[in-house]
Amino acid sequence: MKPSQLLELSCQLHKKHVTPTISVNFRFNETISKFTIHAVFDVFAKGNKRINLVNIKMDGCRYLSSLNGKNLFHKLLKRLRSVSDLPNGCPIVAQQKYEIRNYTFLPDEYPSNAPESHWQMRVKLLKQNELYVDILFDGAVVYNT
Repeated sequence: MKPSQLLELSCQLHKKHVTPTISVNFRFNETISKFTIHAVFDVFAKGNKRINLVNIKMDGCRYLSSLNGKNLFHKLLKRLRSVSDLPNGCPIVAQQKYEIRNYTFLPDEYPSNAPESHWQMRVKLLKQNELYVDILFDGAVVYNT
């Protein structure tokens, strides 16, 4: 996150569970009334070749207020809402502490025919084209047989 706009940030990865979970707390220094989300989703093929599946920019306030949708990003938002106190739209209020508690990816929310693979999803939050938050999810699809 952009340090000058951030009052608080803590991030913990909990590996004690069968499925690891993530918890995050954050507070911004100023109210955010408008922002853009730039999301990129890549899968790595044999030989570590990066294959881009999604490269999208969207209005962040509109995304936070969306209630339905079946694509990966709406599923992600639905899960985030179930484990957090993120706002249902803008503004993102200054000084207010927001929390994401024990977030994990649930296998039944994603295509059942996905092949075993390594993937990365990078989500950037921009305010007036200035980078405020840069999040990298790095994971794998693994079948325990």
